[in-house]
Amino acid sequence: MSSFPVRKWGYDFRHLIDLIVGDRERDPAYTDSYRHIERYDSEFAAVIHDLLEPGTELANNFPDLHQLLSRRYNAALAARDTEVSQCWHTNPDSGERFDSHKYQTRLLQHPELEIRRDDEEGKIDSRWKFLCQILKEQHFVIRGIIGSGSYGIVLLAHKRGDEGRLYAIKVENLVTIATTVNYHEKVRVVGAIGPSPVVAPLFLQNQEHHYIPVEAYILLLTNECDRFPTLDSVYTHLVYQAIVMSAHLDRAVADASYIPENPEYDELLARRFKACTASQLILKKETRLEEHMVCKIASQLLEGVAYLRDMHICHDDLKNDNFILEEDLNTIIIDMGLYTFGLTNDDYLKEEYTYVPAYEGSLTPELALELFKDDYVTEARKHWQFSIKLPHDQRMVGLWVLASNIYELLHGFAPWEDPEWDNGLCYVSDWRQYGFTGNKRATTIARLNVAKERRKRVVNKELPVSETLSQDCADAMLMMFAKDPGDRPTLPELESCVWFGQWLYQDDDPATFERPVTNREIYRIRMEREDLAQRQQQQRAQQQAQLQAQQQAQQQAQLQAQQQAQQQAQQQAQQQAQKQAQQARLHAQLQAQLQAQRQAQNLFQIAVEVSQLIADNDGDQMEE
Repeated sequence: MSSFPVRKWGYDFRHLIDLIVGDRERDPAYTDSYRHIERYDSEFAAVIHDLLEPGTELANNFPDLHQLLSRRYNAALAARDTEVSQCWHTNPDSGERFDSHKYQTRLLQHPELEIRRDDEEGKIDSRWKFLCQILKEQHFVIRGIIGSGSYGIVLLAHKRGDEGRLYAIKVENLVTIATTVNYHEKVRVVGAIGPSPVVAPLFLQNQEHHYIPVEAYILLLTNECDRFPTLDSVYTHLVYQAIVMSAHLDRAVADASYIPENPEYDELLARRFKACTASQLILKKETRLEEHMVCKIASQLLEGVAYLRDMHICHDDLKNDNFILEEDLNTIIIDMGLYTFGLTNDDYLKEEYTYVPAYEGSLTPELALELFKDDYVTEARKHWQFSIKLPHDQRMVGLWVLASNIYELLHGFAPWEDPEWDNGLCYVSDWRQYGFTGNKRATTIARLNVAKERRKRVVNKELPVSETLSQDCADAMLMMFAKDPGDRPTLPELESCVWFGQWLYQDDDPATFERPVTNREIYRIRMEREDLAQRQQQQRAQQQAQLQAQQQAQQQAQLQAQQQAQQQAQQQAQQQAQKQAQQARLHAQLQAQLQAQRQAQNLFQIAVEVSQLIADNDGDQMEE
């Protein structure tokens, strides 16, 4: 058996560690490499099997926990008509199933080793390519993508033959126990996001154990609680695992048309669906939620936290993006990837705190004070996340984060954060978004200064609470944000707070808890309005162009008519002039003829008169 100094491991897990480590645990060269295994003392994956199995040492030592877990586990299995782990493919080399005990001894190397860290499409392509064919081609029709990130992708699907019920399929890298044990080799393995085991064996009497993700295990144990998605199945294949759970999307998504065949990769990228998380109801430090709405959300979050705490589980990542708000504001807690499990109170006591800039808005006063030390100021400039030596109870930190989320939903910004929106500074949790190099360095420094000022207020100032809130709500906020850790309420004390649960006394009008319009809907409406305005502008431009064209045509026609009239007038004038000239010529000719006639007549008359004179003269001469 394993010689590691452990007290609480289950038999199954202890045997598996022996198979993986072998004689190397005694090799001084591996002492530091395997030191993290000692912390498996009360890890969920290391103890769950024996906690569920009656008569084991763990079940006998923790009888209340054994009874509660067993009841919830058996009730979840009794409500099912199929096995949890659905992929029956086997390794062609050894014949073992990919969810088997033996497969956990394999150190996996993933195809994503060759994919750049920021290549989202490449990761989606790899996960889609290696996704279990039973899931993809026999059991489900994939509709599109709900979300994707560094470690996984969430697909939207429905079962073949049942289009009315939607499922979210979370596909992540498979991290075997051997991969976690050999955490020191994480440079050449993918998916080991920490040194703790993330898969655990299902307890099935007289059957071979099937290993499923701890997140799926927790969903199985929360089957009777409406605050969590319902686990449908798990598919473990090659180097990926898929958790199938109920999808919590708006009715419009469920009613949307789909292609009745699995999409090709390019089509998959284009078909995106989004769930409504709490962050979708806050925009530029303005919340669209009223107090009674936040009371319902906060009360249901507290219900989910308490349901987990009954099983000794503490949710360590309960930020606003990790719970979904349905259209009636029913709250669904998602993403159980980060948690703390403890058999005793001491198991929740941690010596170090991992600082991440995204959690700047939920710093406790004692943590904010530590960040002013020179060593951590330097660390913050060098690294995105780092460890701070600060003993704390992880359960109390989780309640502080919960309180910070509730405060932000009520106010639109984090506790002690400047309430005024600045496009350059954004939210305090965004301070390290750009890093300390490049063109955005000055912006990062300005944001860091804002974060430092807030840290001072967290340590030294009383919590500012909106005057629009009820006294019960304000009292709850002030109680949850006590400066001294010893004065902060425990979970049972928080459950007795009078503000939580008051939403139940609101009227029965469904509109009372109708979810306000989300940022995405606002963006969609704005884009539709901009599109409509653009189309109207184009129509007006087309109409204006048509009007201008008509006016130009009319002007052209008028000009042509004027030109034709002028031409006709000119022609008429020319014709008139020609006629007048012809008449003038005729008149001149006539005058000339008349003058010639008169001249001829005058000459004739003269001739006659001359002839008469001659005749008269001749007569006179004859008379003489």
